Amino acid sequence: MRKRIIPLLFTIALLSLLLVRPTYAQEPFDELFTIDWEELKTDNFIIVYADSVAGVPDCVCGVDEAEFYAGFIDGVYNDLVDIFDTELETPINLRLFPTEQSYYEVNPIAQRIPGVVAHALNNREEIAIALTRTQALS
Repeated sequence: MRKRIIPLLFTIALLSLLLVRPTYAQEPFDELFTIDWEELKTDNFIIVYADSVAGVPDCVCGVDEAEFYAGFIDGVYNDLVDIFDTELETPINLRLFPTEQSYYEVNPIAQRIPGVVAHALNNREEIAIALTRTQALS
């Protein structure tokens, strides 16, 4: 089930970036945690993931999470390019938030709406995904 829902959610978030010019990955604003951000590059994306979060042993983090997304996002991007006959400026930033609190920092409304798992950060030109919320989709 996770393998079907996550690409669909990713596709929706990617579509919201059609008019946004991506830039290279940036750190989130006012970090509450010390997050060790790493990058994994694909043909069209920079996946920014947490290698670890200081003081949070149960974070959803590590290169395995980034590699899961790397396994399908370029294919989804290519399908959208074919469908809409347009290309976005790449690379596109995809940030994988490892904790609920780190995701709330960039999307406060998510605290009140538990079904929110991803959104586009137009002001930062990236797609944000709350990994803790996608785990329940598997």
